[in-house]
Amino acid sequence: MRKFAIRLLALFRRASLLWWKLLGKTADDVAEQRVTGGESWNEFCDTLKAAGAALQFPGTPRDAFSQAEGYRYLSRITRAGLMAFIEHADPKAPVLHRVVNECTKLGADNPDNFYLTAALDGTYEYRITGRRNTIAYLSLGTQRGHYGQGGGLPPTGHIESEQIEMDEQGRFELLLSRHPQPGNWLPMTPETGTLVVRQTFLDRETEVPADLRIERINCADHERRPSPLTPGQLDGGLKTVGELVAGAPLLFAKWARDFQRHSNALPQFDPDTSLAAGGDPNIAYYHSHWALAADEALVIEVTPPECEHWNFQLNNYWMESLDYRHHRIHTNKHLAHHEDDRSVRLIVAHENPGRPNWIETAGHASGTMCFRWVRAKDHPQPRTRVVKLSSLQD
Repeated sequence: MRKFAIRLLALFRRASLLWWKLLGKTADDVAEQRVTGGESWNEFCDTLKAAGAALQFPGTPRDAFSQAEGYRYLSRITRAGLMAFIEHADPKAPVLHRVVNECTKLGADNPDNFYLTAALDGTYEYRITGRRNTIAYLSLGTQRGHYGQGGGLPPTGHIESEQIEMDEQGRFELLLSRHPQPGNWLPMTPETGTLVVRQTFLDRETEVPADLRIERINCADHERRPSPLTPGQLDGGLKTVGELVAGAPLLFAKWARDFQRHSNALPQFDPDTSLAAGGDPNIAYYHSHWALAADEALVIEVTPPECEHWNFQLNNYWMESLDYRHHRIHTNKHLAHHEDDRSVRLIVAHENPGRPNWIETAGHASGTMCFRWVRAKDHPQPRTRVVKLSSLQD
């Protein structure tokens, strides 16, 4: 019912805009009327209310704990959306900022990643300057759309640190434009609207993320300053936030439902689906669902391929990474204990089995999980089995 309400609201908006157009009103006139009359805010609130449909999607857990996490999830995405589409939404003066972080999570966010994003306009040109420092992996991608639109985040350009020319101190300059540029160039298209930066740690305690700055170029100085907020920007921003909060949870609720078909196994995720949803084209993902009784453990064994990086993580049902600030809910190429030169055995359990590579469930009886390889030469299939916890304890 709430999903239907979201579609009905969108249809109503389109019909209203057509009606105003027939009356000779411009888009700015309509926005002013919607803001001063309260329609912009009221529809935003109605969309937030309707976004709760994702928590009742078929297959979702209905227990109080999972539902509480689900509503917190919606509040977190709302906060992130307001930051991205209201506070830092001006592509004339883009701001690199963290939307997904230790407390705001989305789409199996990687605990090893330091994410940055900025608003872009594919008809402008930009320059990123910075210094890589000691981060293990750095990639930058331009994308169009957002999760709320239902089409994910299809890429319009991608570059990673190995392709970027840097000086001896790791300093570099990167140009973003629709047309090819000499040196370091990140492509855009007229539809480009988002920059996503992924920085991947091997060890958060010792590595330093890159220092990055972005600015619009080939324009007058006054055109680089943020524009005063207009009714159109507020009206459009609130609409976009609402679409994000309503759309992204529904997308990932569908994924989580489908993952239950192979619960406690780790098949490779469809690369095309991943790419369309904003996944890194250099990463192979293994998404699934997990569920364990109090006396059970999930054993995962694999020989990781030759790759730049790999990691495994546990998420809740809503595909939020579990609390990696206070629990060991993931491991990676650097942190994991290896059985021999390369193979690893990971143990997901509610209690410490007294073996290496324990992955904590952090109070969860079920959820989703993800294995990923970065720039792997091949894609081996992780082997999984559920055993009694007592069989692993000495």
